[in-house]
Amino acid sequence: MSARLAIDGGEPLRQRPFPHWPQWSEQERKALLTTLASGEWWSMGGEQVDAFTREFAAAHEAAHGVCCTNGSAALEICLRAIGLDWGDEVITSSYSFVATANAALLVGAIPRFADVLPDTWNLDPCQVEALITPRTKAIIAVHIGGEPADMDALAQIAQEHDLPLIEDAAQAHGAAWRGRHVGAIGDMGTFSFQNSKNITAGEGGIILTNSADWHERCWSVVNVGRRPDGGWYEHVGLASNYRLTEWQAAV
Repeated sequence: MSARLAIDGGEPLRQRPFPHWPQWSEQERKALLTTLASGEWWSMGGEQVDAFTREFAAAHEAAHGVCCTNGSAALEICLRAIGLDWGDEVITSSYSFVATANAALLVGAIPRFADVLPDTWNLDPCQVEALITPRTKAIIAVHIGGEPADMDALAQIAQEHDLPLIEDAAQAHGAAWRGRHVGAIGDMGTFSFQNSKNITAGEGGIILTNSADWHERCWSVVNVGRRPDGGWYEHVGLASNYRLTEWQAAV
């Protein structure tokens, strides 16, 4: 590249600043006012979270969805649903936001970093398989910048080694791998609605899955260890409160 960079006096790419993000309209304002007037501001009493969960899951052709506080928490929730123990290993990419590796550390596991492919900057399946040991308990595939990882190869490796495959699709809303929406190909897929994402509510996250079992486990982790069909004070596991609010779902 021979052209002089703008910082060195060359021609700038743009003459005006980029538009502010996020963008909003009367539609968001009305949705928030409707939620305000409803008096139901949490997901256990309102309708917005349930409606958004169904719509987002359907848009990605997933059978189930569980909304949560943010995309970082969504990854941690998936690993807690798997039931990792201290010293277990999770194979993932270092070329990702810190939340991907943090999710493993927060549940007491050890992140093992596989190298990425030079053309996609996503996990190299051969490097992933080379890192598998008896302590490996999960694989997290990152779809960096909305570019899908090789889900055919990674899914085959995960299946052959009986490992849950999680998709970190925080930056890949609506992206597809060979006609299938990412986030709904592996055992579980996570998305973020943080302020910089192309679908945003300021903060927020969701887990998608086609497994009723993984759905129930993730739902339980999000809801303080309850079961979807259990009693309000029936807590069957150790978990916290990761619920999304009606405000975020409305936006």
